[in-house]
Amino acid sequence: MSEPLTVTLTGPAAEAVQDMVSRGEYATPEEAVADAVALLTDETEPFALSDEWIAEARRRMAEHDADPSSAIPIEELTKRLTARLGRNIG
Repeated sequence: MSEPLTVTLTGPAAEAVQDMVSRGEYATPEEAVADAVALLTDETEPFALSDEWIAEARRRMAEHDADPSSAIPIEELTKRLTARLGRNIG
């Protein structure tokens, strides 16, 4: 096991970690930073989109092109995503 490493976060980075902990997304700042480091060191592409996801997005865009009334206002989208993610995105 390696030696503990102490890192000091300031400014927006510190605020972001504190916010995630206060919202209950992480129990401690150390857990939040550990997740961030895991993403940075992951050799796979963490934000790569699968072929299935791309096909579904294209299908939905074609549906919208065929019926533009299916669009929802950005405020509604924000509300739905906030509910799904359990945190405010806007």
